[in-house]
Amino acid sequence: MSKRSWRARRLAFVLLLSVAAASDAAPAQELTPDHRRWLEEEVTYLITERETDVFLTLGTVDERDRFIEAFWRKRDPVPGTPQNEFREEHYRRFEYANRELRGEAFAPGWKTDRGRMHIILGPPRSVETFDNYNNLYTSQLWFYQGDQTRNMPSFFYLLFFKRLDATQYRLFIPGADVPGDLIRGSTRSFPERNIEQLLRISPELARAALAVDASEPVDIMGGTVSLGSQAAMARIEASPRYAVRTDYLDAWERYGSRVSSEYSFNFVPSEGAFAVLAGPDRTAYLHFSIELDLENLPMDTSGDASRSFTTLDASLEVRDPKGRLVLTDEKEAFVQLKTPQLGAIRGSTFAYQDGVPLAPGDYEVMLILRNRVSRQYTVAEHSVRVSDFSSGQPALSDLLVGFRTEVMPEDGPDAFKTFQVGSARVHPAVGGVFAGSENLNAVFQLLSADTSHGLHFALLRGGEVVAERTRDVAGTEPGFIEERFSLEGAVADRYELRLQLQDAQGSVLAEKTAPFSISPRAAIPRPGLFARRSFDTSNGALLAVVLGDQYWAMEKFAEAERLFEHAVAEGDPEVPEAQWKLAASYLRSGKAESALRLLLPLQYEHADRYEVVVGLGLGFYLKGNLAAAVSHLGKAVSLRPPQPGILNALGDAYLRLGDQARAREAFERSVAIDPEQPDIRKSLAELGSGVSH
Repeated sequence: MSKRSWRARRLAFVLLLSVAAASDAAPAQELTPDHRRWLEEEVTYLITERETDVFLTLGTVDERDRFIEAFWRKRDPVPGTPQNEFREEHYRRFEYANRELRGEAFAPGWKTDRGRMHIILGPPRSVETFDNYNNLYTSQLWFYQGDQTRNMPSFFYLLFFKRLDATQYRLFIPGADVPGDLIRGSTRSFPERNIEQLLRISPELARAALAVDASEPVDIMGGTVSLGSQAAMARIEASPRYAVRTDYLDAWERYGSRVSSEYSFNFVPSEGAFAVLAGPDRTAYLHFSIELDLENLPMDTSGDASRSFTTLDASLEVRDPKGRLVLTDEKEAFVQLKTPQLGAIRGSTFAYQDGVPLAPGDYEVMLILRNRVSRQYTVAEHSVRVSDFSSGQPALSDLLVGFRTEVMPEDGPDAFKTFQVGSARVHPAVGGVFAGSENLNAVFQLLSADTSHGLHFALLRGGEVVAERTRDVAGTEPGFIEERFSLEGAVADRYELRLQLQDAQGSVLAEKTAPFSISPRAAIPRPGLFARRSFDTSNGALLAVVLGDQYWAMEKFAEAERLFEHAVAEGDPEVPEAQWKLAASYLRSGKAESALRLLLPLQYEHADRYEVVVGLGLGFYLKGNLAAAVSHLGKAVSLRPPQPGILNALGDAYLRLGDQARAREAFERSVAIDPEQPDIRKSLAELGSGVSH
């Protein structure tokens, strides 16, 4: 291969290629005996169809074990305690059924009708057995007070009988069965005679033969069976699955691959709020708050029980419309509070808040918050549009609906923290929910407006304006602008707040909207515990690097290089990455000399930093210093899994130095990673590697 052909492609070596290796998912393993027993015996009356489907698709024993842990955790009535009262009670019922309610031929009790209902409902309030009646099959009547939160009747009967003198009790279901089925030698032709016989034995027995629901009116004398009994029985049998939230399975399908296996089934719900605000120098910042109930934030307790604590890991991802990863941000937050504080914040929520700078554009944002103590996680997602606040055009920031604003005088007029501009801090109403007794604080920023402009506010319900007001721009101060609305007396419903910036003629120059709702509840849980982070807006070098990375990811290389140059000019020794990022930009545009000037001073202090080593290797390669190139590129592929472009540059350098064996080795490694490289395969063929074209 000629030197010219490799020179013509030299810029390709600078673009670091990534290859996504595709592999078929491993087939699910057969259920172990323990897992099959758990699914088909122990929880067969509890587990939902959705949970069963997911459990059977899991590929490993470890995944199934974690699923089982999550299954019980989702049913724990008091999740903040070490005990799981629901699981303990279930296994007490299960063991009792197997011990006391066994069926024919020693059939396990959980399979019998009485065993099934005992497992589902627990022990009845009362039991009455009817035996030794010549005209009545042995029967047993259970009476229950139903749990209406689980869709059961308030009071109901369960009637069991030994049909045709069988040895095992069977559940009597009015409608499917008739009163005559309880009586020896009876026929279905005379229901009133059958009910008369039952009445002589027990009025309760007669009534239970006609209806499950004890409160349902029945024709006791006519012996007419209730038409609703089969539906009532179906509700009773389905009660363990009623209102069971399976959103943790939806989260597993969507996010399970994004978190480590110990978190995968431990999703907890949350609400998120996102807003784009203008920071210093009109840079746009995305502010976000994710809130969850305190019961979904388990913590460890210190040895002396004086404090509770946990560590949270927050992972932020921002992608552009092409799916390119524009920004990643990984942070941890240590959360602790003293034990006496627990009582003061009971019933409130926890809020994690942070903010990051974002380049103008449209994005999809995902925040994953993980709790190291409980191995639980939650996710907030949002679509955001970031405007170019530096354009000089009249503009509005995003519109925040908050339940409170407060003054933070210690931060000063130039402060810019999460949900705070100057000394004004906003507490966003995450989810946009308010109680009717609250005020709605509409908070926003006004940019590049003049004194002739005005602000128009409108509250809309179902698209109709229910309240509106105007405000002059003249006299507004820099920073947040706040407009307060009393919700007293407003109808509980969904609303929208609309804000318009208008010129002197009433034309709309900019518009922002924010949905909110008024709840019939007397109070809405608000945060009582915070983990609040903020981007350091005073660090100009770091800000330029973060924004430069975003432009680079979106392939806006000129803007990225300008920002990296600004970062280097800041001369901040705490941001050395500015130099190797600018060097990478120079290498991309073929300015090897400029790149080497930046990297050479870093080669000792950052001797094992991949970006420095690979940058030096590519710089020397482009300059034709092949010996130095192979030295640095060889080290680079040992520091990080190699990429085809780097291996190709290394192989070409060896080839031009006359070391064909090492050139062949580098090219073969490159083709193993990315087989779709016809030029490299051709070079290997010329080197006699035997690799086919």
